[in-house]
Amino acid sequence: MTERPLTGSERVALVCGAQFTILLFYLFALGSILLLLCALVIEVLLLLVLLRFGLAGLITPHLELDLSLVKILFRCFRIGKRTIT
Repeated sequence: MTERPLTGSERVALVCGAQFTILLFYLFALGSILLLLCALVIEVLLLLVLLRFGLAGLITPHLELDLSLVKILFRCFRIGKRTIT
């Protein structure tokens, strides 16, 4: 098997494929964040109801877990300054 440099059209196809993969990742991450934020809103409303009866300790572990997941997903949007050449 011999190696050869990529032709112009092969290089364009490779770059487009990589960009499409990155776009799909960001769409997945954004969708996950939106779903988690909806869950957080419901959990906060439930927390307010449970606070009335002194049972807030039942929901707080779930709320903390969802908040930590949202933080992790927001961190995945941070892109480093280094580029691969």
